[in-house]
Amino acid sequence: ANKSQIKFIGMNPSRDRQGSKLKITATKASIDEADDVDKNQAIMLQSRTGRKNKNGAPRVTTYACNPNEQWIKWDIYLPWLKRINRRPDNIDSQEWDAVEPLDNKIAVIEFEMEDSPLNKTGYYDRLLERPMNWVRRYLRNDWFYQDDEDALFKMRSLDKLTTHVLKPGNKYIAI
Repeated sequence: ANKSQIKFIGMNPSRDRQGSKLKITATKASIDEADDVDKNQAIMLQSRTGRKNKNGAPRVTTYACNPNEQWIKWDIYLPWLKRINRRPDNIDSQEWDAVEPLDNKIAVIEFEMEDSPLNKTGYYDRLLERPMNWVRRYLRNDWFYQDDEDALFKMRSLDKLTTHVLKPGNKYIAI
């Protein structure tokens, strides 16, 4: 009735390096799987919210994500942990001291497995049988847990296999 629109825009930096798809004016923006989105494009989208807001709606950008090893973890999640004084076990004191707390105008809502109504149905029981690093990270929100020492392939090794920008030339991979 008020002519609002929901537009879905792909934010793939390899297909849109300059963020030309983000030349929009929005009241609110949401990014799903923000950890997979280029930080500069996320900032660009955020800057385009609330610019021509004639109805007084709050300027809001929401990010849904698992803070893996990309910018969300280091720019938002770790500073949020610093703000609430919840230091991860495997962060050394020098690195922890260097973190600035997250600005109070940014809210982080962490979804816990216990928050889910599926928790009472036994839904998570079979997921608890997954590899330890998966359980610790995705079910227990321990985003700084790196490796199950019994794992054949260590996460720290697999993380190094991911790249967002490929230079021209032949590419080979073997695992």
